[in-house]
Amino acid sequence: MNPLAKVKHTWVKLKFKRNDLRIIEHIPAATFSQILQQYCAQGWELTDAYRPFDEAQRWQGKLRKGTSVLTCIWQPEQAGHIYGLSRIINGMAAQFSLVAKPAPTY
Repeated sequence: MNPLAKVKHTWVKLKFKRNDLRIIEHIPAATFSQILQQYCAQGWELTDAYRPFDEAQRWQGKLRKGTSVLTCIWQPEQAGHIYGLSRIINGMAAQFSLVAKPAPTY
């Protein structure tokens, strides 16, 4: 990793810590789709998505409920990533048997 990338990664880790954020990485397509459907059924609104989720294409959207926001990113080569407040992400990880990390690994 080059020095600039190390600085950027350290900056992102500090941002996640300061804002009490967590991330779930490498979510399989079926689980990612299930999370989107289940959270929408629970009253979360899917915003900033310009088309429906399709596992063959890059996709990005946000799940919003009140003041809570979860950022959802799908990249076919890296699978899905969802990040947001730690209390929500930790619950999601437990519910879907996933691992919540304190910062992105990339």
